[in-house]
Amino acid sequence: MIQQHAQAATPEASRIMQRLCYHFGRKVQAQCNEKRGTVVFPGGVCDMQATPAGLRFTLNADDENLLASGREVIDGHMALFTRKAPITLSWSAPSQAPVR
Repeated sequence: MIQQHAQAATPEASRIMQRLCYHFGRKVQAQCNEKRGTVVFPGGVCDMQATPAGLRFTLNADDENLLASGREVIDGHMALFTRKAPITLSWSAPSQAPVR
């Protein structure tokens, strides 16, 4: 499994994360509370964490193509949900996910 991280500084991290989870949950499995969210995409999982300083994403996928696809979905929805005050995610380089 391959993993990639992203983060965005925003004081509205919890609200944005909850909107993302609610929206994604209409098509795929998603769960969320005020501080953590998880979305299960085909071939991957995105874990989100909201803090007072911002929103952190950890995207795990079976291969590079699925990782890129998940990243595009997340980036596109972040652009949509933050269009009044755009937030761009800064993604890390892909790496091997730790074994659980």
